[in-house]
Amino acid sequence: MYFNRGILSKTFKDALIPFVGFTSIGLLFLIVYLVQTTQQPHLPVTGPGSLIQTVSSMYYSMFGVIISFMYCILVASKIIAGDVEDGSWAVLLVSQHSRNKIMFNKIIGFVLTILVQYLVFFVIGAIIIASSNLGYKPIGKFALVNLSMFALTVLFASICVIIATLFERRIYPMLITGAIFIAFYLFKFLTKMFNQLEVMEYFTIISLFVPKWIDNGNANIAITITMSLVVGTGLFIGSIFIFNRKNLSI
Repeated sequence: MYFNRGILSKTFKDALIPFVGFTSIGLLFLIVYLVQTTQQPHLPVTGPGSLIQTVSSMYYSMFGVIISFMYCILVASKIIAGDVEDGSWAVLLVSQHSRNKIMFNKIIGFVLTILVQYLVFFVIGAIIIASSNLGYKPIGKFALVNLSMFALTVLFASICVIIATLFERRIYPMLITGAIFIAFYLFKFLTKMFNQLEVMEYFTIISLFVPKWIDNGNANIAITITMSLVVGTGLFIGSIFIFNRKNLSI
C-alpha cells in the first residue's frame, strides 16, 4: 500500500504548530472581515461592493494570501529539507520505504493540511454568512472563493516543495521561496496601484485569483482552478523525480 500512516502522521505533526498558528490568525481576521461586511446596510448580492468581492479583495487576496503562503514556506522547508538536516530522512530510509513513497506521503499530508485549513475557513465563514441578513444565497460563491484560494495555495505549495528538494538545509528554501512570495505579492500590488504596470500580472500567480469572476459566475474561474491544480500536481511529481535522484549526505 502506497499510503503510510507513519509518514503521514509525522507530516501532520511537523505541520501542526504552523497550522494551528496561521489558521487561527487567518480565521480571526476572516471573522472580523465577514462580521463587519455582513452588517453593512443595503449590501448588494453581486457586483461592486458585494460580500464576495469585498471579502475576497480585502481579506483573501491580501491578508489571506500572506497567511497561506507563509504557511507553505515554513512547512515545505521543514518536511523536505528540514528532515534531511535533522536526520529524519535517514530514519525513514532505513525503515525500507522508498524515496518515492516517502515523498508521496509527505506531499499528500501537506496538501491535506491546506485542504483542512480552507475547509475551516469555509465552514466558519458560511455560518456567519447564513446568520446574517444575506442568508444562504452567497454561500455557494463563498465556497468557490475558498476552492479557488485552495487551488492557488496548492500551486504555491508545489513551488515550495520542488525548491526544498534542491537543498539539505531548511534555511535556503525558506529564503528563496520567501523571496519568490515577496516578488509575487509586490507585482500584484503594483498592478493594483498603477494601471500602466498591468503587464506584471503575468509574473505573479496571485493573479489567478479573480474575485470578479467568482462573483459574476465567469467560466474562466474554472480554468484558473484547474490550471493551478494541474500545474501544482506536475510540480509535485517533478519534486518526487528530483528527490529520487538526489545524492543525500546522510
